[in-house]
Amino acid sequence: MPSIYQVNLTKASLIAANMRHVELGTSVLHQSRCIEADLRGARMVRGDLGDADFSDADLREANLRKARCHGTKFAGADLRLTDLRGTDLTGAELTRARLEGALASELTLQEAAALSGATSRTGRPLWSK
Repeated sequence: MPSIYQVNLTKASLIAANMRHVELGTSVLHQSRCIEADLRGARMVRGDLGDADFSDADLREANLRKARCHGTKFAGADLRLTDLRGTDLTGAELTRARLEGALASELTLQEAAALSGATSRTGRPLWSK
C-alpha cells in the first residue's frame, strides 16, 4: 500500500486518479478535485478534506475516521463500508451518495442531518428530518 503522510494536496486536480489503498494519513486535500477518483480502501484518518470534491468517486471501504469534511462534496460517491466515525460532515453534500454499511456511530445529530440527500441501493433516503 503506497503511503504519503502529511502531504499538502490543497487544490490538487486528482480527477479519475487511481489512488486505491493509498495511505494519506493526516494529509491535506482541502479544495482538491477528486471527481471519479478510485479511492477504494484508502486511509485518510484525521485528514483535512474540507471543500474538496469527491463527486462520483469510489470510496468503498475507505477510512475517513475523524477527517475534517466541512463543505465536502460527495454527490454520487460510493461510500459503502466506509469508516466515517467521528468525521465532521458539517455542510457536506451527500446527494445520491451510497452509504450502505458505512460506520458512522459517532456522528452528531447535526452531522447526521447532512445525510439528508444520501440514498440506499433502492433509491430510498437513508435519513429524513
